[in-house]
Amino acid sequence: ALPVPKPPRRLPRPISEADLMEALDCAPARIRLWIVLAAWCGLRACEISGLRRECIRETSVPPTLLVAADATKGIEERVIPLSPFVVAEAAAAGLPSHGYAFRRCDGASGPNTAQLVSHLANGHLHAAGTASTLHSLRHRCLTEHYRATRDLRQTQEIAGHKDPATTAKYVAIVAAESAASMAAIPVPPATMWSHIRKESQR
Repeated sequence: ALPVPKPPRRLPRPISEADLMEALDCAPARIRLWIVLAAWCGLRACEISGLRRECIRETSVPPTLLVAADATKGIEERVIPLSPFVVAEAAAAGLPSHGYAFRRCDGASGPNTAQLVSHLANGHLHAAGTASTLHSLRHRCLTEHYRATRDLRQTQEIAGHKDPATTAKYVAIVAAESAASMAAIPVPPATMWSHIRKESQR
């Protein structure tokens, strides 16, 4: 019977396409594939840091990426289809043949921390002239996926959310489409609101 506070409804903040392409174009080799995995696969920073080379299955039909249980929030694994663009980017990145896909630069064993991936990626994005963050790239991926499919359940699977209400927060409303829908709502005949034009002309 305890009262439960209602969480705020925060709108998604996907990075703009212009800012994304600018940041991708000038990204150093270490960060470029991180950007691709966030913006085209919807990976979180922790999923990028914990990604193993064996989980990038570019030779399977179709190519897929496995988000393992030990590299994500919660314990549920999921499979994400890879577009030809992502496959090409992964091939060009010079990844190791096995083990963690992104090795630590200090020579220590184990993966990079999610905090380091987020810090370095965000620093690059800000240096490229955008206020967006690595998580904004995930917003962008989920928004574009939903825009293409209009399938919230499928987008939920890509995102790895347990609750579709969580996925809905990531799906940005396309302003142009929304404006067209609002404009399509029937209105009274012009004769019934001609007085509005007359008033505005006074």
